[in-house]
Amino acid sequence: MRDYPIELVHGADWKRTFTYLVSSGGAPVNLTGHVFKGLFLPHEDDPDTAAVITLTTGAGLTITPTLGIVVLQITKAQIAALTTLPGWWKWEHTNAPADGSLTTRELTGAVVVVE
Repeated sequence: MRDYPIELVHGADWKRTFTYLVSSGGAPVNLTGHVFKGLFLPHEDDPDTAAVITLTTGAGLTITPTLGIVVLQITKAQIAALTTLPGWWKWEHTNAPADGSLTTRELTGAVVVVE
């Protein structure tokens, strides 16, 4: 798990692009079959079901698998719904390759909204 705090601006949309690259050579990681989810929670210890905002593929997440790109987007209306601040967010990335193994990576951090 890696700490990744974010700052949102009240009244503005938010967008962040993650590009996954192979550490040796810098080629894009093919994300076909990978699953991503972003959750914005009132508190760090809250269960996923308490999420005020949930980002999934087609709903706030856009994935370009062969280029290794994932784009997260939150609208200003969604940001306005974050009433418990500072809040918490977590980003889950799960890969289930053909060999049956499972890898989950996660970013988490505080969420603040500034004027």
